[in-house]
Amino acid sequence: TIKSKVKESDILFDLFGGNGNLTAGLQNPTLVVDVYKSTPASKWFQVFFNQDLYQPKAIANIAQFYQKKPELIIFDPPRSGVKNIDEFLKKFEPNQFIYISCQFTSFTRDVKPILGEYKLTEVHIFDLFPGTHHFETVGIFTKNK
Repeated sequence: TIKSKVKESDILFDLFGGNGNLTAGLQNPTLVVDVYKSTPASKWFQVFFNQDLYQPKAIANIAQFYQKKPELIIFDPPRSGVKNIDEFLKKFEPNQFIYISCQFTSFTRDVKPILGEYKLTEVHIFDLFPGTHHFETVGIFTKNK
């Protein structure tokens, strides 16, 4: 679980986080970033930022809005993935990140450029949609020391 990967005081970024469901049960200070049609209900430990993460200035906008560095970043993008994951990791320098992908091909494409700096410590595959060819791939990565 995510809770086992962090201390309660660690800052988290929940990118493509929707309404913050993946981090809602945690007491960690969390920045949840996604494109919102309306503002999600705010919780005392979650700060929501309306940002299209595919926009060219998304990383700079996040850094300007929330000037703290995360211990952990959670990426949960649509099937198209996060082609510039290396830019996010370079800017925010988390010690860990979790990548949740609903398409294994985008998962492997996206994490390939960062494998020298981060190592894959766990991978889990879930069949959340039986009867389809879609599987959720969850990779947990730790920064090489």
